[in-house]
Amino acid sequence: MKLKALKKLRNIGGGLASSTNNSNRYQATNNLPPLLFHPCHGENIRLMNGGARAQRVDSYCKGIVFSSRPVRINEKIMLRLADVSNQWSGVVRLGFTSVDPRTHTHGLPKYACPDLTSKPGFWAKAMSERYAEPGCVFFYYVTAGGDVHFGLNNEEKGIFFSGVDVSRPLWCLVDIYGNATALEIVQPQPAPLPVLRPTNEELERWTRPALAALTINAPPPHAQQPPLPLPAPQPQPPALAVKYHTHCVFSPLLLHPRVRGRNVTVSPDRTVAARLEGEFCNGYVFGQRPLRLGERLVVQVLSRCSLYVGGLAFGLTSCDPSRLTPAELPDDADLLLDRPEYWVLAKDVARTPAPGDELSFKINGTGAVEFSRNGGAAQVLMHVDASLDLWPVLDVFGGTGRIRVLGVTSELTPGCAAPPPVRAGSEHSLPVPARPSQPLPPPPAELQPAAAADCAVCFERASDAALYSCGHVCMCYCCAVQWKARGGAVCPICRAPIRDVIRLYRS
Repeated sequence: MKLKALKKLRNIGGGLASSTNNSNRYQATNNLPPLLFHPCHGENIRLMNGGARAQRVDSYCKGIVFSSRPVRINEKIMLRLADVSNQWSGVVRLGFTSVDPRTHTHGLPKYACPDLTSKPGFWAKAMSERYAEPGCVFFYYVTAGGDVHFGLNNEEKGIFFSGVDVSRPLWCLVDIYGNATALEIVQPQPAPLPVLRPTNEELERWTRPALAALTINAPPPHAQQPPLPLPAPQPQPPALAVKYHTHCVFSPLLLHPRVRGRNVTVSPDRTVAARLEGEFCNGYVFGQRPLRLGERLVVQVLSRCSLYVGGLAFGLTSCDPSRLTPAELPDDADLLLDRPEYWVLAKDVARTPAPGDELSFKINGTGAVEFSRNGGAAQVLMHVDASLDLWPVLDVFGGTGRIRVLGVTSELTPGCAAPPPVRAGSEHSLPVPARPSQPLPPPPAELQPAAAADCAVCFERASDAALYSCGHVCMCYCCAVQWKARGGAVCPICRAPIRDVIRLYRS
């Protein structure tokens, strides 16, 4: 009788197990072995440290590796960029595959993209070259909906790509390509043991004798001490004082009242921008009017968030913010450079922000944007087209949590008209920039650009290469290709990232 009952229970358990969703099989197991690299890998890969490190020993390709086991849904694959070379361009390709690595008996191709991704069961995408720094730790994982998320140094970056089929087991697919020459798998730290706290019944049982003793030995009512007064509420900290620009007389330049990033709030007086708690990106704010030549915009850092890396981003654009919608503002400021308007951006101008830092930005007559921190020596941050009306844009990003726009100084360059008077009671109580009444004087000889026929790098060959996507022609094709191959290269004129080099042929 007992044997029949056991068999019946076993059949019921088997029926429950077989009815479980297929994707939950990879999500419910917690006692999986540590993640390592699979012994099946590319021709130029050598495994070290028991399979936790993969090193490419030759060339820039044939560096495809897989995980030693299928990964779970939402399981973070953490990788450290252990070694970087400056001889190549390109960086790691990250993805997944539903094809068992053991089936690659005839060797692997040179590249994951497109040699493998063009086949069914393979998904991968290249990581941005600006993340290719030695020692950086990045992670990625796939969700139940087939979206692959990416992050860097414990900072979530968002969706990397989509469309992964999660109905079958998935192995990690990594192509150690180009500048990346070695990767190490970082094992996740074990979760801390839960703290066991006594229940309410246990607390009552333990404290009942002590309460009874206090009741017996309590003093008479007239001898009891009066209750302690409640502590006074702590006052809010005052606004940070201006330290490095006390000699300046500021004119207001308020933030735009309507258009801003989805993760930032603006104070009622439109001078303070604060990013929402728990968010690290999409903190865009715009000036309500363009920044005139010679004006110095001063911004004060009010708070710092130590949970995230990165700092304030500053840029200038010919796009009137009133024509934008918050939905058009991307999480990554680099994507703004692909818009049809004129955009120039510099990220991490305050990489290590500190409360009280005062950052100033000024466009001089030659189009050079001067940057200064805490009243220090000015340095050229980027170059812009000074003939356009340029609105300032700030991205309260990463470690910068809250900023205050102190205003602009009235340091107009020669030839610029003074601002018109402000109409009291006007809806837009800020002056509209006036065009120069006379042409600006030519810049000094040492600041004038080189002749169009000279390469700005070698000064020997003609400038016959256009940089995409900014379009500047300032280098010969040979130097431009070498400059782009370094990784993270930017245009020497406007500091825009170089996405491609186009050779020009003059008639």
